[in-house]
Amino acid sequence: MKAAGALHITREFNTRRFFAVLTALYLLILVLAPVANAQSTGEIDLELTKDVTPAVVEVGESVTWTIAVSNEGAGDASGVEVGDILPDGLVYRSHGGLGTFDPLAGTWTIGDISAGDTVTLEIVTAVTLVGDIVNEAEVTMADQDDIDSTPGDGMGDDWDDAAISSIPTGSDFIDLELTKSANPETVVVGGETTWTIEVINQGPEAASGVEVGVAVPNGVTYLSHMGPGSFDPGSATWNIGDLDVGESVSLDIVTRIDVVGDLTCVAEVTMADQEDVDSVPGDGQGDDWDDATITSTPTTDDIIDLELTKSADPTNLRVGDQTTWTVDLTNQGPDDATGVEVVVTPPSGVTYISHTGDGSFDAGSGIWTVGSLNAGASVSLAIVTTVDVVGDLTCVAEVTMADQEDVDSTPGDGQGDDWDDATVTVTPTGDDLIDLELTKSANPTSLAVGDETTWTVDLTNQGPDNATGVEVTVTPPSGVTYISHTGDGSFDSATGLWIVGDLAVGARVSLDIVTVVDVEGELTCEAEVTAADQEDIDSTPGDGTGDDWDDATVVATPVGEDLIDLELTKSAAPVNLKIGDETTWTVDLTNQGPNNATGVEVTVAPPAGVTYVSHSGDGSFDAATGLWTIGALAVGDVVSLDIVTTVDVLGDLTCEAEVTAADQEDVDSIPGDGEGDDWDDATVSVFPEGTELIDLELTKIAEPTHVNVGEETTWTISLTNQGPDAATGVAVTVSPPAQVSYVSHIGLGDFDPATGEWSVGDLAVGDTVTLAISTTVDADGTWTCEAEVTAADQDDVDSTPGDGEGDDWDDATVSTDPPPTDGIIDLELTKSANPTLVSVGDTTTWTVELTNQGPDPASGVEVTVSPPSAVTYISHAGDGTFDSATGIWTVGDLAVGATVTLAIETEVDEIGVWICEAEVTAADQEDIDSFPGDGQGDDWDDASVEASSVLAAAIIGDTVWLDEDADGVQDAGEVGYEGATVVLTNLDSGETATQTTNADGLYLFAALEPGRYTAAVQMSSIQEGLGLTTPGSFTITLEDNDAYLTADFGMAEELPATGFDPIPLSLGGLILALLGAVALELTWPEREGRRIASVGKVA
Repeated sequence: MKAAGALHITREFNTRRFFAVLTALYLLILVLAPVANAQSTGEIDLELTKDVTPAVVEVGESVTWTIAVSNEGAGDASGVEVGDILPDGLVYRSHGGLGTFDPLAGTWTIGDISAGDTVTLEIVTAVTLVGDIVNEAEVTMADQDDIDSTPGDGMGDDWDDAAISSIPTGSDFIDLELTKSANPETVVVGGETTWTIEVINQGPEAASGVEVGVAVPNGVTYLSHMGPGSFDPGSATWNIGDLDVGESVSLDIVTRIDVVGDLTCVAEVTMADQEDVDSVPGDGQGDDWDDATITSTPTTDDIIDLELTKSADPTNLRVGDQTTWTVDLTNQGPDDATGVEVVVTPPSGVTYISHTGDGSFDAGSGIWTVGSLNAGASVSLAIVTTVDVVGDLTCVAEVTMADQEDVDSTPGDGQGDDWDDATVTVTPTGDDLIDLELTKSANPTSLAVGDETTWTVDLTNQGPDNATGVEVTVTPPSGVTYISHTGDGSFDSATGLWIVGDLAVGARVSLDIVTVVDVEGELTCEAEVTAADQEDIDSTPGDGTGDDWDDATVVATPVGEDLIDLELTKSAAPVNLKIGDETTWTVDLTNQGPNNATGVEVTVAPPAGVTYVSHSGDGSFDAATGLWTIGALAVGDVVSLDIVTTVDVLGDLTCEAEVTAADQEDVDSIPGDGEGDDWDDATVSVFPEGTELIDLELTKIAEPTHVNVGEETTWTISLTNQGPDAATGVAVTVSPPAQVSYVSHIGLGDFDPATGEWSVGDLAVGDTVTLAISTTVDADGTWTCEAEVTAADQDDVDSTPGDGEGDDWDDATVSTDPPPTDGIIDLELTKSANPTLVSVGDTTTWTVELTNQGPDPASGVEVTVSPPSAVTYISHAGDGTFDSATGIWTVGDLAVGATVTLAIETEVDEIGVWICEAEVTAADQEDIDSFPGDGQGDDWDDASVEASSVLAAAIIGDTVWLDEDADGVQDAGEVGYEGATVVLTNLDSGETATQTTNADGLYLFAALEPGRYTAAVQMSSIQEGLGLTTPGSFTITLEDNDAYLTADFGMAEELPATGFDPIPLSLGGLILALLGAVALELTWPEREGRRIASVGKVA
C-alpha cells in the first residue's frame, strides 16, 4: 500500500542506451587522461643526500644512515626507486620512513614524489669491521627524465655517500678537527690581520691534554690574542686542555704585516692524551691541520733589486792572448728600474778590442748605460781585451746609478749583489805551463779494525798547456795493508808511485787503492804531484802544499766501541720557482756505524722568505722550532724528512740542516758546529713573474754496461724540466759512438737515428720524457754515447744548449769487458695473504714466492719473513727450510727462471690491520736492481690482513607469496604477499622476534647469534580463504655468518571459474562513467512516453 498523496515515478530502463553512453564516456576519459596528465606534469629534478650519525663508532655499535630525496623540479615524479646496497662491514638492523625498503636487494621503493616534496629513509646498521666504511645511495629509477642526472650512473645530484670510522671495542679515541682563517685577506704593509683557529672534538670520547702549535710566518709582528685556554706567543703554543665531544673552541691572533707578498700561517694539533681516529698530531697533514694565507701589498714607493755578476773566459792565458769579460745584470723587482748605469773598471795591463751587448758602452770611461730594466729582465755586456802583462788581472763592475731604491745594495759602494769582479791569470810566452789540481778522498771514512777502505786520487790539468811526464806519489799511512788498485796509468804499490804520463788540458785521471785497516785511530793518506815536464803555474811538485797536494783521513775504531758516523744530505725540488710556488726540502740521514745511534735529533733552519705548508717522513718534526726528533738509528739505516714550503721572496733561498744531538760520539763530526758531514744545505732560486726561464736536466744511462761483441745494449736518455716555466721547442742531439749499430728506439717525441736528433717539443714544469735507443756493439773496447739539449725557445737558468757541458749534457759508457765472475742475478719476491678479511681467532695463510730472473743461477739465497706481533704461528709448507723462530727461509740454490714458494699459516689474535713483510737478506751473487735487507726493491714485499671482532652476522629470510597454481613453488609471475607476519623463535633461549613482509612479500631476520631457530608464518595475518601450499614452519641451525634464505611460505585458494577475463578499467574512469550514465538517465527526454505517473491517497 502506498501513502496517499505521494508522487511515484517509474521509468523503463534502456539497457542498450545505458551501455552506449557508458562506453562513450570511458573512451573520452581514455583520450583526455594522457592530455590532462601531460598538461599537469613538468620536468623533475630529484636530489639525494646521504648522512650518517654518529660518524665515529666502536665495532659492534649501530649507526643510522639517513637518505633524503627531494623533487626540486616543476613536475611530479612517479615510479621512483633508490638503491642502497650495504657494503662489507655493515649488518642491517632496522629501517623507518616513507615507501618500502628491501634490505636484501638494497632497494627503497618510493613511488610518487610531488614537486617540492621530500621523502626520507633511515637505515640502522651494526658495524662489524674496523676502519673507514663508505655507504652510497642513488636514484635508480623514475618514470620521468631528470633534468640534470641519470639514474644509476654513480654521479650527479641524485647520488651521494657518507662514511664512518670504525674503531676497536673499548678504544679511547677522539677526532679533533681544526680550521684556520684570516681576516682581512688582503693587507697593505703596516696593516693588521686576525688569524682565527677553531678546534672541535667530533668524539667519540672526550679529549684531554690538547695543544695546538701555530707557525706564524716570517714578516709579521705579534700584537695580541683572544680566546679560551692559554696562548704563548713566544713558542706559539695554544694550550686548550680538555675538550668534550661536540665542543669547539676558537683563538684569534692579531698581527701586523711587515713585508710584501703572500704570508701563510699554519696551525695543527700537536698533542692530545687520546689517539685521534684519522690524524696524527704534528705530522703536517690531516683534518687536525690547516693554514690560511693573506696577500700584503707594498706602499706606493718603487723598489728594485739589481743583481750583477762578472766572469771571464778563458782565465789562464799567455801575454798577448784575448779574454772576454762578461757582465750580466738582472732586475729582481718587484718594480721596473730606470736610469740604470754600470761602471766597468778594467785592470791595468789589458787593451780594449771590442764589445757587444745591450745598452751602450763607452770604452773610454767604462760607463755602460743600461737605461730601463723591467722587473725580471736581464741584460749582458761582453768586453774583449788582450792581456799585455804577466800576473793576475782583475776587472771590477758595479751599478753606480738608478732612479729607484735598491732593496739590498747601494750604487757605487764597492760591495753588495750589484758589484762583482773576475780574475784571469797571465803567464809569459815561451815555456809550456800547466796547472795540475789533485784531490784525495776515502770511502768509508768510519770503520772498525779489519775493515776495508778505498783511497781515491783524482788529478786534473787546468792548462793552459798539455802536461807530460806526470807522476804522483801516494803515501799510505802506517797501519794499513794494501789489497788492490784500479784506475788510469800504472801504480807501484811498493813505492806508492803512480805514473800518469801525458795529461791534456781539461783531462782527468783517477786511481783507487783498496787497503785493510789494521790499527785503531785516525789514519791519513797523502798524495802529491812529484814530477812533470812543464812548470805548474801555482804549485811546486813534492813540496807538500798547493793544489797539487791533498790528503784523506779515516777513523778506525776497536770492535765493540760505541761510536757512530751520522751523515746528512739536504736537497730541494723543484729548485727554480716563482713567488708563491711550493718546494720540498728533503733531509736524509744515514748512520754509517760502526754502532747503532740513539737520541738522534736534527735541527732544520729554513730561510727567511718561505712559509711552512706541511711535512712528512720518519720520526717527529716540530715546524715551529725546526726540531726533527729521530731517536734510534741502526747501522746502515736511512731516515728522511720532507718539508713543503711556499717561497715568498725573490732570490736564492738556502735551507740548512744539521745533527744537533746524539747519545754516542760521532767519529768525524760534532753536533751543532755548522760543519762536517752531519751538516748540509740546499738552495732554491726564486724568479719574478714575467720571466720565462727553464732548467732542462738530462741524464744518460746504458743497460747492460757489459756486453759481448754483437750483443745489444740500450742507451736511455731522460730529460726533465725543473722550471720555473714550461719549455717549448726542445731538441736533444744524441751522439752514439761509431762502434755501435742502431737497432730500434722507443719514447716520446720524434727521433731520427740518421742525425741523432730527438725532437721533444713542449715540456711542462716537472715533466720528464724518456728515449731508449737499442744498438748492437760491433767492436771490443769501451764506448761512450753522449746526449745534450741543443735547442729550446726559453733561456735555461744554468746551462747553454750545445756547449758540451752543464746539467743538460750527459754520457754513458758500455764495455766489452766480462761481467763479475761470481755472476749477476735478479731475485723477485711477492707476498700475499689469504683470506685478507678475518675475525679474531681465524687463520690466514701468508704466501711468499721467489723467482730468479737471471741471467745467472743464484746460490746461498735466504729470505727473512717478519710476521706481525698480533699473529701466532701454526704451521708452514713449501720449498727449502723455514725457521719459525727467526723467520729465516733458507732457499739455497735457485736456477735461472726457477720459482720457490713458502706458505705460513697463522692465527690472528687481535683486532686491527696486520702486515707481514718478507725480503731477500742474503745471496752469493749481486742482484742487478736491489740490495738484500734494505727494505725496498723487487726483492721485498708485504701483505696485510684486516681482523675484526666476532659479531652476530647470520641471517634468516625469504618470501611469502601467492601460489596461483598451488604447487608449493614460486613460479615466474607469482607475486609476493604484503603484510604477512613471520615469527622467529630461538629454540635455545625461547626468545621470539617478528617481521612483516614488504610489498614484494620479503622478510629478513638479521644479526642473529649462532643457534637453533624456527621460522613460522602467523596465519592470523593472512587473508581469510587463503591456505598454505608449503610447510608452515622451518627449523634451522645457524653457524657464524650463515645465511638461510629459503624459508619461504606459499599461499593459495580455490577460485570459481567465471568464463571470462575481467576487463581492466581505471577506478576513476569507471566512477565518472557511472555518474554520467545516471545523470543521462535521470534527464532522459519524456517525449518517448516512457514515464508513468500515478497519484493516489492512502486508504
